[in-house]
This record gives sequence, C-alpha cells and structure tokens, in this order.
Amino acid sequence: MAALGWFASLLAEAFDGRIDLDAAMAAAALGGIPAALAKAVMDWPLIGWFAPVLLLWSLLLWRGLLGFALRIDTGRSAHLFAVLMGALLVMIAVGWQLRDLLDAGPPVRMGRLWLV
Repeated sequence: MAALGWFASLLAEAFDGRIDLDAAMAAAALGGIPAALAKAVMDWPLIGWFAPVLLLWSLLLWRGLLGFALRIDTGRSAHLFAVLMGALLVMIAVGWQLRDLLDAGPPVRMGRLWLV
C-alpha cells in the first residue's frame, strides 16, 4: 500500500492534482482496510463469499479516496486509477518473469502446477 500511495502522489501533478505524499499514504491505508478484512474472512466457511465484495469495495475506496486526497477531478481520478492498476499488472508480470529467470521457483512440481 505504501507503493500505491507513493506512486499516486508522484502521478498526481500529471492528472492536474497536487502532490501530497501524506494524504496519498493515508488514502491508500484507509482503502486497504476492506482488503485486509477480505483476507481475514476468505477462509471462513459461511462468510467466505463476502471476500470478493470487500475487495471490490477496497478498489472503489482507493479510486475515490486517492482522487479526493490529491484534489483530482472525477474523470481524471478514473484515469489515475487505471494507470495505477496497469502499473500493478506490469509489476506482477515483470516479477513473475524475474522469478523464472533467477530460478527462484518452488522446488516441487506436479505436472504444470508449481506448489508454493
């Protein structure tokens, strides 16, 4: 979440907002509370279905809170959120490729499935 707040504050000026690292970190932390709750209730048998709802709520909170904290207009806030999610996907893809490149994968393999 710290990376999300830092990256959003760096991009704020490009989206006609103001650069405020403290506000971006606070918005990222508040938006992450439902995601943490989703991780906590994911394994519970009766309310595990509620985890995807909490994750969606967390994404919507991040979009709204980051736009509000950095004083970005609503339309520009949607673009900022799209850029942040795109950057997340790129980081995941690069990390996955580096893991394979450095041979840091798990030692046990069953067919095509790596056991973590």
